[in-house]
Amino acid sequence: KQTRSRLGMTEDDSDEWVGIICFECRGLEPIQYIPKNDFSIESTGGTTFNSDDVEFEDGVWADYDGENDMPVSIENLEARFTTFK
Repeated sequence: KQTRSRLGMTEDDSDEWVGIICFECRGLEPIQYIPKNDFSIESTGGTTFNSDDVEFEDGVWADYDGENDMPVSIENLEARFTTFK
C-alpha cells in the first residue's frame, strides 16, 4: 500500500511498495528512475550514507556500517510510477 503522506522507507517496509519521491511531470510520462544525487541512506544503527557514497548496480547497493559493526544493503531495487491528482 502506497502512502502519499510519507516519503522514504524503513526496514519495516521490506517487500512493500513505498513512495520515495514525487515528480511533477505536466504532460510528460516518466519511463525509468535511476537513483542519483541528493539522497541519503541511514542504517538501522543510525549511520548515514550520502549519495556520493552510493551507487546502484543492477538494483543493488551494499556497504558496511563500521560504527555499528553491521552490513547494510538495498537489493532488488525497482521503480514504478503512480499518478496522484
